Amino acid sequence: MSMLAFLPWLKIKNNFDIENFKLVRFEVLEEDSSKEKFQNTCEAIIRPYYTNIGDSINECTLIFLNNKDFFEDFTDDEIESLFSFVEILTFSGLSKREFFSNFSYFNSSNFHFVVQGFNKDLEGVTIVTRRRDGQSKNFIDIGSYKVIMPFYVNNSMVKIDINLFKSLLDAQKKLKDKWLDFSDAIFFFNRANTDSDQITKHQEAVMMIGAFQRILMCKKNSKIDELIKNFKNSFTPKKDLDISKSKRILNSKYANKIGTLREAWLNDFYQLRGDYAHGKKETKKQMVWNAREHLLLGSYMFPLLVKLSLNKDQYYDLSEEDFYDIELFEQLAEVDLFKKPQNPNNWEWKKIRREYISNDKLHKAITEAIKELEDKK
Repeated sequence: MSMLAFLPWLKIKNNFDIENFKLVRFEVLEEDSSKEKFQNTCEAIIRPYYTNIGDSINECTLIFLNNKDFFEDFTDDEIESLFSFVEILTFSGLSKREFFSNFSYFNSSNFHFVVQGFNKDLEGVTIVTRRRDGQSKNFIDIGSYKVIMPFYVNNSMVKIDINLFKSLLDAQKKLKDKWLDFSDAIFFFNRANTDSDQITKHQEAVMMIGAFQRILMCKKNSKIDELIKNFKNSFTPKKDLDISKSKRILNSKYANKIGTLREAWLNDFYQLRGDYAHGKKETKKQMVWNAREHLLLGSYMFPLLVKLSLNKDQYYDLSEEDFYDIELFEQLAEVDLFKKPQNPNNWEWKKIRREYISNDKLHKAITEAIKELEDKK
């Protein structure tokens, strides 16, 4: 059997080689009798894949192993390594997405991955699915096979954080047992960011807190105290928001009881997750942030925790943008992010990022933080 590994809903700007893998941007060409066999074969395999408005896809991303010929059959170990590679690729993409943006927003469903078996005559495709008692294998005529992109997938170009991607692949080879926590954390985070209507906010909250516990190296069955302690040690902005002036904390259950806004946020999120994990459809606790806000802020925070952990182990150098993102978290957590503005460019998320990126005092603090890290090397 021949095989092709590809991501049908993923559009990337450039090809690149990384480790033993090659990512290739593939485009469908106009009808041309001179097209090479490689082009014709790939087009035949992706032809059954359609956008959510009914058109056949005209672009996708192929993955090849550098030590294999095109369309050569993969071993089980190679397929496992491909799926592991795609998990890291997915996370490295999610870390670059932009919230409250029409064209730079995407989710983990954009990275849907397929290893497609097919016969040499391209008469059909072989679909292998798992069963609890084994597996099921079916051959489907190429004319009858059809896969439609979900409506929650934004069919636009996706950015990849290449530096983070390389760092994670390096860490995967060298961290050994510690990598299992990284791997679990990334897996849970990716599954909590599909935007699929088949995954509820309750499940997303449970998976998100699970990702936090793994990346912060909390013990199994750990309680909130260990999570907060490890979080405080890992996430340390140069300047804290003055909690005595926080409108979020004023008259809340955290007033005069907690040191920083970010600690209050994670405590609040953990309590929400606890109710969801125990089967409650809605919490009866007095929450300071609602579920939608927690999931958004958690999706922003988690990639930063991964970068900080990699930096601590000397696999990743924090960028100036990373430092800005760290400093901005409490500013974002303080406001009502979902208050709809008249002008779409004036979402609180966008306003805060614009204002603080041009803030001279913040720029000076970040410059000092970068210098401190360089001096420690």
